Amino acid sequence: MRICARRWRLPLAADVVEADLLGVGWTIEKYAVTNIEKECVSFGAVSLCALCAKHREIKEMVKSDLVKGLCGVCGILETDVFDPNRFSELRNLIRALIRFHFSEDEYNGHWGGTSLYDMVLLKKNALIETAKSDQYVDDFMYRLEGEGDVYPEYDEGICLYAGNDENLGRLLQFSIPKTACRLLNDIDQRLGQENFHRLETDMGILMSRIVTELDFKVEKGSL
Repeated sequence: MRICARRWRLPLAADVVEADLLGVGWTIEKYAVTNIEKECVSFGAVSLCALCAKHREIKEMVKSDLVKGLCGVCGILETDVFDPNRFSELRNLIRALIRFHFSEDEYNGHWGGTSLYDMVLLKKNALIETAKSDQYVDDFMYRLEGEGDVYPEYDEGICLYAGNDENLGRLLQFSIPKTACRLLNDIDQRLGQENFHRLETDMGILMSRIVTELDFKVEKGSL
């Protein structure tokens, strides 16, 4: 559950219920899935249209398999969206790009961030257009963030949260560009004082650890 502009979105029976919680007069608003029920549209029809897909890879995937459905970002019914039955593939791609571009402390409230909803649909970003309607954004965000396993196996999905370790405590994931490699940083620091030929051996050892991953190939159609 999130609080946004003093509005709570909950799965209630009524469309809007006024409640004076703690004397502040918050409005509790019906969860958006009921809008879909009213329009006789299946929850599983929520997906993303090409116009709302901004990142090149997301747009290419969306255009690769278009069917009539509901775009959760712009709220348009009966528009061309990526096949909702294959949404898990789109979810993994969007999650992977979130992991690449954003650190967890930008969207995880435990680390002082706002939320994925705020970051992906309210603020301008490189992945998806900002929401044009708030009617179905909760449903889209549920499919993106909550549907499936929040902590999937590494070979089954992308995990957006590092979670908690019983020994180390709460963990944090950094965006790929912001992830520092201590060994590489050490070599970079030494380059300012030593001849690069003296560092070739150490650099070779570092590269040998990842060369198998650099050579790894993903067969077309395997994901």
